[in-house]
Amino acid sequence: MHCFALAVLLGFTGCSSGPGNDDLAAFLREGHREVDAILILDGVEITKTEEVGDPPVLNLEFKVKEKSKVDMFNPISMEEAYQEYQYSPEKYNAALKRLNGLRQPERSETAQKLPKQENISRVYRKTVSKGDDINWTGTVTAEEKDGKWIFSGREGKPDESKITPKTVPRDQVPETAVVLDGTAKNKLTELIDQQKQFVQDVDAAEKQMEARLKREHAFLLKTVQSDTAWQALVPAQSGPAAKLRVRFVHQLKDGEKVYVLFEDQANPLLRATWVGALKLTEAPNPNARTFGSRSKSADGWIIDLAPADKDRDFPVSGLRPNIVFTLTGEDQLTWMNQKGPIVLTPDTNAPALPDYETLQKKILSQTAPGQTWEGTIQYKGETSNNLRLTFMDFRDNGNYVRLLVENQDDPFVVGVFEGTISTGPDHLYSWPVQLKTADKGIKVFGSKKILPLFGTGLHFVKLYLMFDAEGNMIGISRSAGSPPNELNLKIADKIDKLPAAADRWKNALKAGARWTGTITRGDQPKDKISMTVAEVRENGRIYRLFLENPDNPHQYRYFSATLDESDGSVDNYALVIEARSPVAQQTKFGHRFTVGDTDLFGRGKDNKNLFRLTPDGKELLCITEAKELIRLSPDAAPASKPLDQESVAKLWKQTCAKGSRWRGDLVNTKANQTLEVQLDFITGVDDVGNVDVEISSVKQRKLRMPFKGKLELDDDNVNAFALRLKRAARGIGDSAIFGKSANNGELYFRLSPDGSELIGMAGAPNKWEEFLDLKPLTAETEKSSSAGN
Repeated sequence: MHCFALAVLLGFTGCSSGPGNDDLAAFLREGHREVDAILILDGVEITKTEEVGDPPVLNLEFKVKEKSKVDMFNPISMEEAYQEYQYSPEKYNAALKRLNGLRQPERSETAQKLPKQENISRVYRKTVSKGDDINWTGTVTAEEKDGKWIFSGREGKPDESKITPKTVPRDQVPETAVVLDGTAKNKLTELIDQQKQFVQDVDAAEKQMEARLKREHAFLLKTVQSDTAWQALVPAQSGPAAKLRVRFVHQLKDGEKVYVLFEDQANPLLRATWVGALKLTEAPNPNARTFGSRSKSADGWIIDLAPADKDRDFPVSGLRPNIVFTLTGEDQLTWMNQKGPIVLTPDTNAPALPDYETLQKKILSQTAPGQTWEGTIQYKGETSNNLRLTFMDFRDNGNYVRLLVENQDDPFVVGVFEGTISTGPDHLYSWPVQLKTADKGIKVFGSKKILPLFGTGLHFVKLYLMFDAEGNMIGISRSAGSPPNELNLKIADKIDKLPAAADRWKNALKAGARWTGTITRGDQPKDKISMTVAEVRENGRIYRLFLENPDNPHQYRYFSATLDESDGSVDNYALVIEARSPVAQQTKFGHRFTVGDTDLFGRGKDNKNLFRLTPDGKELLCITEAKELIRLSPDAAPASKPLDQESVAKLWKQTCAKGSRWRGDLVNTKANQTLEVQLDFITGVDDVGNVDVEISSVKQRKLRMPFKGKLELDDDNVNAFALRLKRAARGIGDSAIFGKSANNGELYFRLSPDGSELIGMAGAPNKWEEFLDLKPLTAETEKSSSAGN
């Protein structure tokens, strides 16, 4: 670069003894040679002369006029360069920031329109044109020596700022620099045009994004508010694609909460509800590697869903648990976040679903206590079984529900399930009824193979129930290590005003209540059986009762019973009865150690037999430890007399009064012989229960035998064999009553419930040989008996 220390001709004005303009010009011209190629020296004028110092010297002020021979340029900043075109990059810089706020695809599409990053490192502006005048002012010191003027200390500066020490002619401007020389186009103008266009592109992208978001929101909101069913073909890991039906079943506050039902069209049991929201995604953060790339994820309004029930399997395996729906194309609902986008299409063949509130009311009505459903359960690879389901209890707005499931072909096979009925949108359309077996299954297995639905007692069985579009109930049960079972049911009768479970038991087992029916022992012919409730204690938790064969008074047994009123048991085999008395004529069906030791009328006393009461209260069913099956129905005629301990004890004392006489038959089963006998109470019952009696043959008056014993009026005996006697003498023969053996001389009597008979057994415990049926002997009956003889 040239620094213009311009030499000009100087001349003094106002001082005849100073140097002239020509003297100064000659001095300045010597320093001007290096710029002669670009400047022409036109003239020099001394404008002021001042004498100073000792010896004196002259300080001169002067003006120089030059003319440019070439165009000349100065370097300028980018800011100055933009100002040349009355342009500010502020809008462009703001557009760059706005670009970061765009969503996809607008952001990546607009980013591709970014101006190329031209390397404009230097800009030169033309400040002097060829032929332009250039004026300078300066100072110099002049001193005369030997008749010549000697100049020194020259200083000067141009009058205009267009000339600086950095000013250069065109040929000295760097090749890479942008030159602003008044031409219309250059790299800078191209960059400015590109920046202006980019600002417009960002403006357009923002409008496009806003329109897209508005369209997405409107479409998705309409979708979640519509009852349109959609179909999705979901690629399977192997085999044909799965056809899923997708329904938006409920939404709140314009999509703030969205509930979606997924169903496998081929199998309605494969279904689940997803819950989420219509929401705007967060704009992704830009980064150097992906700023210009297009994201595969939706960036805008989406329906974002997650499973409502973590315990349910998704209808199709291999899918991500999180589901995202968005709008693509023109009104095209698309499932985005799987291996590839899945386009959903309207399913015009889908049956209509009831609206939310209607279905709520319907489910609550059809699962109310007392409502029954009947249908089948199907096992994989097995035949179906007929079932009856009865809803037994509903509490806390459905947070507790109890269900009884019965095998219609074998009512002894039952199961109790506990759980919830959810009428909220997260389960209403998928699995509103979710239950599991109480106590890991039922207490007993029943008469046949237990249904897999009820479990084995080792694992809980989970039962899920729902209602299809036709109003039928379908369900599925699952247990660890077992294949699922399918249920198909139709609504049946309803038990009106079903009492609470404990109250049903109390109504069925009132004191004096009688139940009659049959007892089945395997393939043997059925026997009649009846049950009578003797006494109720502890507000229905404890019972005293007896069972007997109406055709055989010597098959009779007294039991104590305990009712399990807990939720999971009260509808099942909740009444546990335990024997408290021996049996005269024992049955021999089941066995644990010896034949008949587990029978209801067997020799064992430690057995626990279980009763359940049907939901309608019309049948009691019992399974004994011997697997005897008892079915009882209520008898309209209750017991004729009170059977509580106190009342029966009084009746016993009256029966055993001194002088009381009883007559009837004695049957010896060993000899297959019958003998009419008479029982006379020789003494009454003393304070400790002692009593003496005599038994004699009616026809052979010399055949008689005294007995001594005791009247046991405690809980275990008063309603059973309370009169316990032993032979007080030795007779003749093998008869238990009149014989001579000391090993079989025991005689037990029980009083019939109405007090009209004494029923006895003689022999040794569990080896009873002789059986007695006696009735009170009155003058009339004695006369009748004598006439018959």
